[in-house]
Amino acid sequence: MKGVTKNYRVYTWSGMETKAFGGVYYEIRKKVVGKGTEILGAWYSFWPALILSYGTVKWAEDYHHREQLKHRD
Repeated sequence: MKGVTKNYRVYTWSGMETKAFGGVYYEIRKKVVGKGTEILGAWYSFWPALILSYGTVKWAEDYHHREQLKHRD
């Protein structure tokens, strides 16, 4: 049966590995930093769409206001 142990990860923490990776919480820290980077990347890619949407709404409000002023009695 080949591949029975597929997708299993073995953790061994010798003294040298603990020193090299900065402690036992290396994997946790790596996951947190990775997720934080993903969230920040998504957040910063969201800003152009937010600014464009806000600008479009403000332009439409101003345009509608000017049109209303043109047609008043």
